[in-house]
Amino acid sequence: MHFQGLNANIMSLGGIAIAVGAMVDAAIVMIENAHKRLEEWQHQHPDATLDNKRAGR
Repeated sequence: MHFQGLNANIMSLGGIAIAVGAMVDAAIVMIENAHKRLEEWQHQHPDATLDNKRAGR
């Protein structure tokens, strides 16, 4: 690292940036999965979905 001009702080910040990116990616995948499941449920239970929309007004 000394010959490349990098110190431990820069390496640590790089690792933290990668970890945060991985966490954000995992959260996006989970939200997309929940959205997909909700859409499937709405197609299977259209009456319940309509009732929920009416109650939410």
